[in-house]
Amino acid sequence: MASVRHPSRTHKIRPGGPNEQRSRSFSRSAALSGSRSRQHLSGIVRRLLPRDALIVRDSTVPVYLWGNRVLPILEPRTSIRPSSTSIGPGIGLAVGAAAGTGRRTLLMVGDGGFQLGVGELATVAQHNLPMVICVFNDKGYGVL
Repeated sequence: MASVRHPSRTHKIRPGGPNEQRSRSFSRSAALSGSRSRQHLSGIVRRLLPRDALIVRDSTVPVYLWGNRVLPILEPRTSIRPSSTSIGPGIGLAVGAAAGTGRRTLLMVGDGGFQLGVGELATVAQHNLPMVICVFNDKGYGVL
């Protein structure tokens, strides 16, 4: 989710070969396009969410890099995140926020943090809570 791959732009580079300089510039442009894709995606997410939607961010590297930097918070008291750096409290915070306010709630969580609170989805379904869950699959526990 954090990066967009373009198979047509992928090519093999031999170290020290004539394409090495082009490889460096390609890496920079790929990183730039990844940044642009995150901004584009955050624009779509922001456009689909109500202005007063609650945004809950768990402690995870993709959320630090994506959610904290490029997803705008438009109203006061709509940004919720844990005060600790341990993974997992985001889903409980989001369920409580959605149940307590009845407002649309976006949860941004990593795959590891999601696993720790996946049982809370029963509460979401039972009470038909207005939640959207965005799980970042970074295939690791980078915060730990």
